[in-house]
Amino acid sequence: MSPDPVPITRAGSPPRDAVDPTDAPARGWVAGWLAVAAFAVANGGLRERALVPRFGEARAQRQSTGMLIGAVWAAAVTLGTARPLPNRAWAARVGAGWAAATVAFELGLGLLRRRPLAELVAAYDVRAGRPWALVPVTMAIAPVVAGLGTRRRAA
Repeated sequence: MSPDPVPITRAGSPPRDAVDPTDAPARGWVAGWLAVAAFAVANGGLRERALVPRFGEARAQRQSTGMLIGAVWAAAVTLGTARPLPNRAWAARVGAGWAAATVAFELGLGLLRRRPLAELVAAYDVRAGRPWALVPVTMAIAPVVAGLGTRRRAA
């Protein structure tokens, strides 16, 4: 019989520094999404106050989207190194969660600001030159790609 991977103390509970492998990765990645969401809010403020007046709406949208996508990749690579996910299925679940949370956050925040739903949905229309749809796509794939890169380096 193989030994228990998490040592048990005399009181019958794992020591404080023991990590539950089914729970630990998710906590770091949830915190990572919250950090990216905070960056996204600041990025939106920067876009509206500085980029739109200087460059116009279309160019400001592209620049802002590019900055946010860069932040998503930076977060995923950092987390992939600091809090690697155990396998591709975990990474896919994290990516799906990040993408869903991002769309829900964006729509919820927009509705709270009393923006029409049609306007919020229009932000995802790539055919109209709106690049915002690339953000949830990046959110979905970044944890998988960053995790694969981390495993390759470790091998």
